[in-house]
Amino acid sequence: MAKIFPSLEDLMNTNFKRAKPSVNELEILKFFHKNLNDSYEIYFRPFLNGLRPFAILFREKSGILIIDYYTSFSEIGKLAPNKKYDYQKFEIIDLILSPEEKKTNQKSLLTTIHGMCIINETKAEITKKFSEVKFYTFFSYDTFFDFGTFEYFLSRSYLQNDS
Repeated sequence: MAKIFPSLEDLMNTNFKRAKPSVNELEILKFFHKNLNDSYEIYFRPFLNGLRPFAILFREKSGILIIDYYTSFSEIGKLAPNKKYDYQKFEIIDLILSPEEKKTNQKSLLTTIHGMCIINETKAEITKKFSEVKFYTFFSYDTFFDFGTFEYFLSRSYLQNDS
């Protein structure tokens, strides 16, 4: 089972001080917890220099997955998810690498950071709105819970393999 920080027990505790996950966000976290092994770590609403993605999935020697969740297109706002992802990707690199390491390792690290967005809209609406976006994957909330689809995504983004 994947490790979640803060733990699911803490997130569901009534005394938890930070913002609690919505019902849908909690279902997504439970899906990760149940379907991923303990080599995966999920960080719920991490702080990346002002931006707070829904979660970051991390697997040592494999990569990082930045995950955003929106209840509707109107919630997305001015910064499209793929643009927000680009910004967050470079924030993660700034946290991980020193200025000297960036010169030699930034390009290889960029290939290990992936982005995914889950939206509470139909798959057809998402495809229509984001058909031109590359290097970023969109899921409909309803289709996200098909483990075969998610497993294919993990395989395609090399998060199941040691790199």
